[in-house]
Formats: sequence, structure tokens, C-alpha cells
Amino acid sequence: MCNVAKVSRSGYYAYKKHFANRQAKDIDDATEFMYIKAAYEYKGYKKGAKQIKMRLDRDFGINMNLKK
Repeated sequence: MCNVAKVSRSGYYAYKKHFANRQAKDIDDATEFMYIKAAYEYKGYKKGAKQIKMRLDRDFGINMNLKK
């Protein structure tokens, strides 16, 4: 099967091993994106990264890095 897909055996098993972790991270990222978007759209005017971080901490109790 690996020969048909032109993938190394070790690469296939590494992908298979970390697949569940990648899916969980994608779900977490989507959830965090919803919170960031809600904080950004609060009161209808645009905000910077620091204001979004403060809004997330204040309203949702989420402590998130500014770089996110």
C-alpha cells in the first residue's frame, strides 16, 4: 500500500500515530477562533490584540497568548 501511495512506511505510521492529536488540536483551534471572533465583534467596533485579550479574559475567563 505504501508503494502505491509513494509514502515511506515510517512516514505512514508517524502520520497514523499523530492523527488523533492533530484532530483534537484542530477542534480546539476552531473553538478558540469562535471566542476570538466574539471578542473582536463585541460592541461593533474593531479592536486590537490587547483589547481582544482583555475581553477574552474578562468575559470568557480564557487566558490566551497575544500571538494567538
